[in-house]
Amino acid sequence: MQAPFTRQQHLAIALALLAFALLRPANASDLVVVTGTHNPINHLSREQVADIYMGRVTTLPGGTSAIPLDLPASSAERETFYNEITGKSAAQIKAYWARMSFTGKGTPPKQVPSSSDIKKYASAKPGVIAYLDEDSLDGSVKVLCTLK
Repeated sequence: MQAPFTRQQHLAIALALLAFALLRPANASDLVVVTGTHNPINHLSREQVADIYMGRVTTLPGGTSAIPLDLPASSAERETFYNEITGKSAAQIKAYWARMSFTGKGTPPKQVPSSSDIKKYASAKPGVIAYLDEDSLDGSVKVLCTLK
């Protein structure tokens, strides 16, 4: 029979839970996955979004080529997005794409500087999908998926 948790293990668990709770402030808005208003699709599941961002799927439902966009590596939204959608950190995703690119098995999502650039691309190019802070929404994009 295994011994119960030690005091140190309890403390480590409590600290890990506290750190997890602090990763995303309670008043932070949700992230949303968006596309241009002209795009005929109206919904993507979390799994479909993950498959597109991991390069496992290259087309949207209906056959349009998927063009995933990323915010800069330093953005909190990017870290939250990858944690939510894949369970991996942005650093782990960067390493994944380095391996995929090196072996010729894919290219990472295009990085754009800001939410406003995402909205410009989504409005101009069919197939663009991207993630934004919900507070950045306006009439130029439509929501395909909400990440809570």
